[in-house]
Amino acid sequence: MAYRMLAGTILVAGLTSFGGAAVAQDGAEGARAWLSGELLPPKLAIDYDGEPITMRFSSFLSPNIKLVSDVWEPAIARLEEESEGKLKVKTYWGGTLHGLPEGFSAVREGVTDFTHCMTALDPGHFEIFSALTIPFMFDNSTVATLAAHDVYPQHLKEEYEGQGVLLAHVTMTPPYNVLTKEAVETLDDLNGLKLRIGGGLQSDVISALGAVPVNIPSRELFTGFQTGVIDGVVFHDAALVSFRAADVGKYKTAIELLNNSSEYCLSRQFYADLPESLKPVLARWMQELAVAEAQLFYDDFGVEALQQMEAGGIEVVELSDDERARWKAATNVAVDAYVAEMSEKGHDINGMIEAMNAAAEKYGAMSSIDQMKSAMESPVTGVLSE
Repeated sequence: MAYRMLAGTILVAGLTSFGGAAVAQDGAEGARAWLSGELLPPKLAIDYDGEPITMRFSSFLSPNIKLVSDVWEPAIARLEEESEGKLKVKTYWGGTLHGLPEGFSAVREGVTDFTHCMTALDPGHFEIFSALTIPFMFDNSTVATLAAHDVYPQHLKEEYEGQGVLLAHVTMTPPYNVLTKEAVETLDDLNGLKLRIGGGLQSDVISALGAVPVNIPSRELFTGFQTGVIDGVVFHDAALVSFRAADVGKYKTAIELLNNSSEYCLSRQFYADLPESLKPVLARWMQELAVAEAQLFYDDFGVEALQQMEAGGIEVVELSDDERARWKAATNVAVDAYVAEMSEKGHDINGMIEAMNAAAEKYGAMSSIDQMKSAMESPVTGVLSE
């Protein structure tokens, strides 16, 4: 049980002292300041004087959701300004170029330059990446996102780039809750329920809780939930509203179970062909975008989404301390098995957990402005790189 000695605080206490309070108080001030142009990063020297270069970005997201209108569209404008007009983005929304599961192949085959390439949808090719989803690790999206970038170069880069792509950035979600049609008030109420969740460690965690994990695309959530293909959804609050699961569910069990990683990848060829002086501009912008997405959509809109759900009649089930401890103990079975497996395969899983712990403490002590400044002024090196 060396792992439990090392990471017991993570698994048992849930890092309640890290991050959540600071970000909740400051909200999305940093994201809004960057997206509006009030908060500017240091200028980088650009010696490219050729024609503007267009990067194709494809997404399954609808152009009508807040993540697109409030984050992506103004962020793309920031990239054009930070690159002095030399980098432009052509967007393809609504899955018009390819489906979400085809992200990796679409980038490798040149269908797009930049898109969602999610490890949770292809768990057979990823092992150590699941460590980002260890239950009760992070209190919110922003701290988790910054921590994920910190650990990526040393612990995750080799595995991800093994798929023939580069990681553009990763945005971590807020902790997931459970939305069902019937109230889930105890661990026993989960027994046998078919719950939508991603693959890898996430699925193992749901199984350890006694439920049946079902991995279906986000776009099928509403229909699957409505027709009984699934009995419930394990997701963060903003997604429960955005993907209309909240139109079906009646009860939200506030367990704050785990954060999920949402990865975006970039074409190796596109990056290799970029003029050298534009590479650090793009790499920094990716991390700025990740923080903006975390603060403004996941954390800030998550609060609004909960208000919408409650106004729509969804009842929030709060677990007692004893009941919450039962859930945590059940998830530890899956996590301990995962850590043992990763260690046997030669991954420095304990070192990664220590690094995430340290990053959570560092970023959790920052205001949202300082979190954004961290990405602007000292982005993590070795994330988007050849």
